[in-house]
Amino acid sequence: MKPQTSDANASNDAPLAACMLIDAFKQIRKCELVSKLLKSEEARTFARVETEEHEQIAKQLKKSGFIYAEMSDRSGGGKSARPGAGEQFSQARGVLMPGAAQLIEILHEVAEQCVGSFKFKIQWKEGLQLDKRFIGDQLNTHYMLLDKAQVFKTHATSDVRPLLEAGVAITQKHIAILEDLMVKLEKTKT
Repeated sequence: MKPQTSDANASNDAPLAACMLIDAFKQIRKCELVSKLLKSEEARTFARVETEEHEQIAKQLKKSGFIYAEMSDRSGGGKSARPGAGEQFSQARGVLMPGAAQLIEILHEVAEQCVGSFKFKIQWKEGLQLDKRFIGDQLNTHYMLLDKAQVFKTHATSDVRPLLEAGVAITQKHIAILEDLMVKLEKTKT
């Protein structure tokens, strides 16, 4: 699909940014949950870098006026959107379509559920099994993030598109790293 002009996509930037912030929240929380528990130095390094990169994305979006309210989440600590966060987010740029704020809150609730499910799935894993679970989850997540970024950039303005284009390159690099790491972990004996 060919990108539209900035004016045609002006109302898209806020919900796209909200989705990117929700993905950043989810990635940061998952990495925080496992970073100190991972056995492989490569897996720990990936978790640290992933957290730093998603925090940077959130900072870049904040510079552009996309701010998302936070509070303690329901999945066991950390930060999350509070009720009404979608409304507050819409006030930051003033461009959300009717109903979008509620949808953003629902999508954040889904992200919280994903983090809670991830936490449940890893609670009995340790060592190599935890590393494999985390890296496998990250690999699948990065395939999804790549698809999202590729579609989102066709709907974004010139303000947000460069961030998405950079995200595509970083995500492709992460996929290659994760695929290599998964092969190494599969070859590792317990």
